[in-house]
Amino acid sequence: MTDEAGEMTGRSHRLEAAMRKQVDDEVASVAGAADREAAAIIEAARLAARQRLKESVRSLRRERNLRLNRARARLATAEREWRQRLVKELLDEGIAMLQDALIARWHESAARKQWCMGLARDAQDRLAPGQWTVEHPEGWTPGEQHEFTAAITKASGNTPILKPVPAIACGLRINSDRAQLDGTAAGLLAQSDWIEAEMLALIEQAEPDGKVGT
Repeated sequence: MTDEAGEMTGRSHRLEAAMRKQVDDEVASVAGAADREAAAIIEAARLAARQRLKESVRSLRRERNLRLNRARARLATAEREWRQRLVKELLDEGIAMLQDALIARWHESAARKQWCMGLARDAQDRLAPGQWTVEHPEGWTPGEQHEFTAAITKASGNTPILKPVPAIACGLRINSDRAQLDGTAAGLLAQSDWIEAEMLALIEQAEPDGKVGT
């Protein structure tokens, strides 16, 4: 082989090596760009997935809180209605017990006399003189009737009309021309605002949390 041929061969090898290097560099560059693009795509997908996950978590929390609030509202309503029913039952029972106590008191001679004479004093203060009618339970003794009549005749200016009423279990109802003084059990219990207030106070004292019907 001549020197010229050897030189040409060397040049050919160098050119081939340079071309291979250029190809390798281009391949590496393309591969690097592809890797970076793939990494960017993956990162964008990760961020998007993370954002969707956050939104899903927030949505689930909102739904959970909404359900909890609805459940709490239903529970509070049910508890309030239950307390209201309980209070009504207790008040009804308390009124019935008071009525029984008033009837029992009427059947005690000393208590009955005190009751009647107290009504006589109230009538003198609250009713105008005139013809009064006194409604009373059946079985009111003549002696007590006479004592009561004497007590109010001076105030009314007339002997009162005594009228037995089977529906009256205890107490007296005194009627003038323009007004009425109802001292029967029904009349006393009809003024139930203060009675209910007293009973509610007692019920609240018995309640662990002090809340009744709220």
